[in-house]
Amino acid sequence: MLIDVPGTVVLHDFYLSGAINYMDATGYDNFSFEDELFYSHGNDPFIQDNIDLVREYPCNRKVLDYANGVIVHSENSIKLAKEWYGKTYANDWKVIPLLRKIATVNNKDVIRQRLNIPNNAVVIASFGIMYQTKLNLELIKAWLDSSLSADENCYLIFVGGKDRSGYGYALEQLVKSSEYSSRVIFTDWTDEQTFKDYLSITDIGVQLRSISRGETSAAVLDCMNYGIATIVNANGSMSELPQDSVYMLEDEFRLKDLITALESLVNDESKRKKISSKAALTVKKKHSPEICALQYVEAIEAYNKKITIKKKA
Repeated sequence: MLIDVPGTVVLHDFYLSGAINYMDATGYDNFSFEDELFYSHGNDPFIQDNIDLVREYPCNRKVLDYANGVIVHSENSIKLAKEWYGKTYANDWKVIPLLRKIATVNNKDVIRQRLNIPNNAVVIASFGIMYQTKLNLELIKAWLDSSLSADENCYLIFVGGKDRSGYGYALEQLVKSSEYSSRVIFTDWTDEQTFKDYLSITDIGVQLRSISRGETSAAVLDCMNYGIATIVNANGSMSELPQDSVYMLEDEFRLKDLITALESLVNDESKRKKISSKAALTVKKKHSPEICALQYVEAIEAYNKKITIKKKA
């Protein structure tokens, strides 16, 4: 479509290899993955042995080359573009935060009753599809090894689709073998309202990553938007989050660091509230639709002006 109708691209994920490989594998666009792989990266991928080409290579060069302009949500995407395609690439890209409609939370006690969560419970939750790269196993181990697991008022909840692979099975078996399993909840897929309900009653969020695809985590912003004190690790674009708006761990953190973070936020309510208020304020100031929309207008108009000047020349 970009070849026929050039325009501005909003690149949420830097890596497009998964989507292109899916189109190829399903027959929607045969041989598209090999074509895009060669266009973006030349011969190098075809002489590699024993590597996952979909995971290793972005396959996004054609989209970027045919775009009149590119908008991304983080400096990390610009960094990746320069690493893959040269230091002069992406010099005119615009960074516009991923927008979030400002959340309002009412009747927490009523919502907790509906979800069968005690009103006095401290809720630790992780949001989004469960997967190995989300480090769900590390979170479960940290919670079980911490003092929190023995606290009858502390719950650990995973809100999102379960992992159906051996990894997901290992998670559930680890929880089932624990004497604290009644306070670890896997919701599986939820509707939008239930997802928002869990955001409304969560005290501490945990959103971890081990492999960045250049994406910006919507789940982290959801947590911040709802005023949740959220633990993240400095992986990819999450490293750009304001230090006072989240509890930031090292990218490759140790399990004891995660345990310390969990216990610290549970036991220090004032610290939790400080991060909570800063998080909500950050989303309001940087990610509200009104603020982001103005930046989109300016970026698209600027890119369009360049095209108009080129055509006149």
